[in-house]
Amino acid sequence: MTHSQTIFWMFTASDLAKVHGPVIHFVEMARALHNHGIPIKAFAPGPGRYFENLPYEIVQTRYWVRFLPRTFSYQLELLGLIPHLFRKDPQRKNIVFYIRQSSTMLIPQLLSRLFKIPVFLEINGLMKTHTVISRRNSFLQWLFPQLEKLSFRMSDVLLPVTKGLAEMLHKEYGVKNKPIHVISNGVNIQKYQTKKVSDQEKSAFSPSIHSSSTLIGYVGSIEHWQGFDLLIASIKKMTQRLQDFTVLVIGSGSIENEVKIQIKQEKLEHHFLFMGERTEPEVVSLLSLCCMGIIAKHRVEILRHDLSSIKLYTYLAMSLPVIACDVPGVQFLTEQECGLVVPPNDATAFMEAMQSLLQNPKKAKRMGQNGRRWVEKKFDWSILAESVLKLLP
Repeated sequence: MTHSQTIFWMFTASDLAKVHGPVIHFVEMARALHNHGIPIKAFAPGPGRYFENLPYEIVQTRYWVRFLPRTFSYQLELLGLIPHLFRKDPQRKNIVFYIRQSSTMLIPQLLSRLFKIPVFLEINGLMKTHTVISRRNSFLQWLFPQLEKLSFRMSDVLLPVTKGLAEMLHKEYGVKNKPIHVISNGVNIQKYQTKKVSDQEKSAFSPSIHSSSTLIGYVGSIEHWQGFDLLIASIKKMTQRLQDFTVLVIGSGSIENEVKIQIKQEKLEHHFLFMGERTEPEVVSLLSLCCMGIIAKHRVEILRHDLSSIKLYTYLAMSLPVIACDVPGVQFLTEQECGLVVPPNDATAFMEAMQSLLQNPKKAKRMGQNGRRWVEKKFDWSILAESVLKLLP
C-alpha cells in the first residue's frame, strides 16, 4: 500500500469547539498527514465547530438521536458510513481508519472488521487510570477497561504516545502479537511562535494583564490530576518573597470553582487570573506575555505512566522555560537545558524553581531558546506524521 493509494478516515469523539489536547492532537495530525499529500476525511460529533477553516474534509454528525448521550448518538450515526464503504472508489484508494482512542468508539472498529479496513488506534491514556482520576463509580471503572480491551483487539496498529503506555499495554492489558509503535504528542511549530502583543490586545484580555509586569503561564484543563493543590501551595510560599507576579490560567474544568474557592481562602486572588477557554491564536498571544510555563502534575501513583503533554511542547515552542515535577517523561528538560525539574509534591522546591527563573531572566531566555530548538527537531507534527506513514503496509 503506497501513499498515493491511501486515504485516511479519521475519527474522534471529541467536541471540536473545545480547543484542548484531544482536539489539538486530532486536528493537527490530520493537517500534517494532509500536508504530506494524504487525502483526509475526518469524522467528529456535531454541532461544535473548530475555530478555523481546515484544509481537509470534516464530516460532523447532526445529533439526531436526542434521547441518547451525544457520544452514543454519534456512534449510531456513524453506521451511515456503511453505504459509502460499499461504493467503489474510482481512484482505487485504500482506506485506513485512524481512530482517536475512546471506549465508546467501537462502531468504526466494527465496520473496519466487516470491510477489512486496517485500523491505527491512537492511545493517549488508559481507562484503568482515567476512571480512577476522574472519580467514576465502580461499575464504570470495570466497564470502560473491558471496552478498551475489545478496542485493542480490533485494531491493527496501536499508537501509544509514550513508552510507559506501551509497557502497560503489554503488562496490564495482555496485548501480544500486535504492532505497537510509540508516536508522541506534538506541536504546530508554525502556529506556536512568540509574537509581539500590543497594549490594546493586552487590555482587551484583561486590565490586570496590562498592569502586571510578570506573568507565569498555565494552559490546560482544571482537573484533580493537574496539581493545582501543589501550585497554590507554591504560590502562597512565593508571596512571602515576591509580590509582583500573576499566574495566567488558560482553560477550564470540573474543579474550577473549587480551585477558585481555595485561592480565595488563601487570599491569593491577586496572583491568579483565570482566562477561560481560548482559541489557539489567543493562547499564542497570552503565552507570548509569559516568562515561563508550568506543569504541576505530581501524583505519580495516579499518573502511572510517563508524560507526553501537549502543553509541555506548546510551552517549549513558545520559547518558554518549563518548570515541572519529576514525573516520568520530563527528564529531557534538564538534559536539554530547557527547564527545571523538581521533586514531586514539594511546594517549596516548585516555588524556588519559579523564583530562580523570575530572578534570572537571561537564564530563562536561554532555556526557552533551547526548548524551541528541541521541539523543532523532535515534536513537530510533520515529523510525527511521517512516523505514522512509515507504518503503512
